Amino acid sequence: MKLLEKILIILICLPSIYSSIMVFAALKTPDLFLFMGFAGLVLMVLSGYMADVIVATLYVPAIASFTLFLLNHPQPIMGLAAGYIIALTLLLPLIAFNHDSPHTYLAVYLISIFLDINLLAASKTRITSELFLRNLLYGFREFQGVTDPIFSIVMVPSIVALLYHIFRLLRPSTSTIISSHKSLITLILSALPILGLTILSRYSPGYAWISSILLSLILTIFLVLYLNLEVKFI
Repeated sequence: MKLLEKILIILICLPSIYSSIMVFAALKTPDLFLFMGFAGLVLMVLSGYMADVIVATLYVPAIASFTLFLLNHPQPIMGLAAGYIIALTLLLPLIAFNHDSPHTYLAVYLISIFLDINLLAASKTRITSELFLRNLLYGFREFQGVTDPIFSIVMVPSIVALLYHIFRLLRPSTSTIISSHKSLITLILSALPILGLTILSRYSPGYAWISSILLSLILTIFLVLYLNLEVKFI
């Protein structure tokens, strides 16, 4: 993976990285199996699914947790499951980064953000792995978002990186956009309306909703015109 791609994937995953840190910070006590579940899946993907890594990080903790479950100790298997769920938010955009269409990648990103919001909502108080899973399942059933200004801030560079990556995947249709250094400046400037909407939502949620819909319509119309009419805006 090239340096630019590494930077893009780190920026895209910033919300997931933040939500994962917040879950670990909310734990009442360190949970070894939760950490092994999280680290195991991440290492398995980053190592390119090496057999030795899979055995050490996936099968050993799984067999141990199942054995303890049969011996009437359910906590390890719950911790392992919680670790897998937390890792999933990071792995979804990472796995799909170079293998899916831009449309699919956008859907994967939105699913990851949805999971991030639920992770934050499930870890608003001090938790154990059992309480985390219970809060998470309740959050899926009764979707409860969470207001976190830091999460809103890290979303801005994440969205900018996402848009840049999607334009890269749309080649050759957008090759003229990518070939110009102005494109990166334009995408960075596109973060300003998003940041403005974030601030506006703190003071007037109603106007923020309307402004968000109008902004999304304008950007969608711009993209459709560019791709179909080959209008050279840059």
